[in-house]
Amino acid sequence: MTFFQSILLGIIQGITEFLPISSSAHLVLVPSLLNWNIPAEQLFPFDILVQLGTLTAVIFYYREDMAIILKAMFKGLVARKPFAEVEARTGWLTLLATIPAGLVGLLLKPVIEAAFSSPAVTAISLFITAIFLVVSEVLGKRTREIDALTWKDALWIGAFQALAVFPGISRSGSTITGGMTRNLKRQTAGQFAFLMAVPIMLAAGLLGVIDMLQIPNLQNFLPVMTTGFLIAAVVGYYAISWLIGYINNHSLLPFAAYCVLLGAGSLALMSFSPQATLESNGNTNAASSDSSAYQVTYAPDLEWMVPVMNNCQSGVSDFQVIYQQAASVSAAAGNYDAYLSYETTAQNVANLYQIGSDKIVVAANPARGIQQISASLISSIFSGRITTWGEAYQACPDCFSSDLAAASDTITVWMLPDDSDLWRAFAALYLDAPASSFAQIAPNTRLMRQMLAADPNAIGILPAGWLDDSVKEVILREESDIPITLPILAATHAEPDSSLSQWLACVQNALP
Repeated sequence: MTFFQSILLGIIQGITEFLPISSSAHLVLVPSLLNWNIPAEQLFPFDILVQLGTLTAVIFYYREDMAIILKAMFKGLVARKPFAEVEARTGWLTLLATIPAGLVGLLLKPVIEAAFSSPAVTAISLFITAIFLVVSEVLGKRTREIDALTWKDALWIGAFQALAVFPGISRSGSTITGGMTRNLKRQTAGQFAFLMAVPIMLAAGLLGVIDMLQIPNLQNFLPVMTTGFLIAAVVGYYAISWLIGYINNHSLLPFAAYCVLLGAGSLALMSFSPQATLESNGNTNAASSDSSAYQVTYAPDLEWMVPVMNNCQSGVSDFQVIYQQAASVSAAAGNYDAYLSYETTAQNVANLYQIGSDKIVVAANPARGIQQISASLISSIFSGRITTWGEAYQACPDCFSSDLAAASDTITVWMLPDDSDLWRAFAALYLDAPASSFAQIAPNTRLMRQMLAADPNAIGILPAGWLDDSVKEVILREESDIPITLPILAATHAEPDSSLSQWLACVQNALP
């Protein structure tokens, strides 16, 4: 990430966090539409820091109101009359309103993280924000003040905030809609929406910082990230001030129109760009959509090969490529010149060529210090018979680089979905019992790597091609423990011509 990218995204976060147009949508769509190839290990901490920047802005803007509310809450507890004063009641209702979003965030975390990797889903969700804003204007009577709030109002508004955990659904837009559909005045609904943002943003920020501090080499790009934090805080402060003044006398419909235009425009741009089919930020530098360009489609598990494919593209004269992702040959619907996949997904096609190989490995966060592992220990950890790192150390002391006999940290087991070919192959070879009921499910290999990199207690599986400095392979300890080898195949409809053959040969030479 560059300073320019950090500054621009910080400005966007500061403006859009409080305006009802979805900051998450802008942070997903802008890098995608501008074809910014920001590494996931940098984008994750950046998103945390800019959100903490806007949290700082709202706390500073409402510092006097929050001081009064906290003082009243404390006074009410001491007097055993916690709801006697309006300010104290507002504070408790604010906390109550944050519960639905907290529960949804914890229960649907893998689904939410998957949604953040999809610009198309984010763009479509903007239409939901637009519908919310229109509904608030049509149904809201705008007659009630904040002193009329009840616990039913708080839970109702909190339910709307829970929907905003998904990118594209504006948190401020949904919570203002929740308030206005309970007949709060626009300004009152806005004030309560910003106040109830503080607990949920603070909790999410603290959890995010804990994960962020585990990221290797964080200090190398922290100065760039900090710039985004400061920009988001300053811009966010003025965005709150402007919006509170605006909504006092103006309709929210212009924001609804903006969401519709942004969502429709993003979908239109993505439909003309190879980036649209990748369902993630900055996966490739795709070629132009010229009809003479070759269509190369690849399984999502092979996304790690994109740099190799790009390098080979530049090495073949006049070779233009449009890259796409598709989960299977059938999902590609025949719209490809070459389809790259592991063996299990490339079947019933005219021509198959093995261009390389990969292997499924047990992967873990480097911070834990596990160096090697046996097949029996793999089965015990993934099936839940061993649940702490201390127990794992007792089972195999030589597998670790340091003494963990007293470690009580719980092992976080990550698995892929049951219908994943990679997981089925791994489970068939290594597991003698069903996976632990406490195992976390990563929707795809990209998010698996992200979760392993963020949690020092995490262990999971990955194709070896996905390994980097943030995630290490845990070596199989015994010679009898044979790794799962994955042939990398190229499927074509017809015999490859000279240019495609050169490209495939280059990719083959670059792979193990």
